[in-house]
Amino acid sequence: MVLSGQTIVQQSKRKLSALRKFYSYMFKNNLIKTKNNTEKITMPKLNQKDIVYMDSDEVKSFLSLVNNGKITGSRMEEVYHDILGFRNTVIVSLLLTTGIRVSELVGLDINDVDQKRTPVLMLFAREIKKIMFIIQMI
Repeated sequence: MVLSGQTIVQQSKRKLSALRKFYSYMFKNNLIKTKNNTEKITMPKLNQKDIVYMDSDEVKSFLSLVNNGKITGSRMEEVYHDILGFRNTVIVSLLLTTGIRVSELVGLDINDVDQKRTPVLMLFAREIKKIMFIIQMI
């Protein structure tokens, strides 16, 4: 039985992890005399999904849609697109060209980017440095 989209493997991993923690707690507090036997059980492996890449035509089409947008005709929507259209294009271009995660992009400050260097050096989590090649278009 699969609950709320979880697979059997995910359920098994969660239950085995809970049992390991429980046995570990019991052993540390001298409530049981035997060692944690659940450590001998191997954790089931999750199947990794293949990464799907966009080809160059799909990237161009996607960026064109982000840049031009689909304006239904209202004046407010046109103004909104004029103001934020460039920003949205830069965000999507950064995600596509650098491969950074959305959470990394959201946490990025202007001071984290060394604009004097090429390639650009970005500082993530205030400690982890990554060198990114940012295309001139951005």
